[in-house]
Amino acid sequence: MLHPVLGERHPSRHCGGTTTSDAEVAKSVAASFKAFDSGDKGWLNKHDLKCAFISLVGRKPDHREVSQMRDACPRGEVDLRHFRMFMEPGLVAAAKDTSQRAVHERTIATFRAFDRNDRGYITLEDAVIGFRRVAPGVGEGVVADVFREADLDGDGKVTFKDYARITLGHVPAAAASA
Repeated sequence: MLHPVLGERHPSRHCGGTTTSDAEVAKSVAASFKAFDSGDKGWLNKHDLKCAFISLVGRKPDHREVSQMRDACPRGEVDLRHFRMFMEPGLVAAAKDTSQRAVHERTIATFRAFDRNDRGYITLEDAVIGFRRVAPGVGEGVVADVFREADLDGDGKVTFKDYARITLGHVPAAAASA
């Protein structure tokens, strides 16, 4: 799957024959930090931190994860060094786990991050709001184009099957029977 900020294969959502090196993960983490460091202040506040986390992992961080990162930093201001120390080990491990189950779980987590109301489908509004949070530089026209491509039956809803078909190139067996 393409990283929403960098436009390249995302390390935590790795699938198939592409490999992701530690250096590529470090580059993605640094780029996400830079993209969400509002005001170029050199650190992430709580909102910036959540957005950067979502862009890398595809889901919202839970309270424990946010607290763990912020508590390690003076005044709760997470600098790049601390952000990398927290994010890179998990992303490298996730990138190396290419089992079907791991890929399927990461695909589900990403889908759920966009399915704001837990309805089992994503609307265009969900997609626009999701991209606005994780990739504010992506215009609504681009999001609408991607949404129309993913909405295979044209009903205005992208189901998990639609999403999996677009992001993975196939529907996982677990989703095919749903």
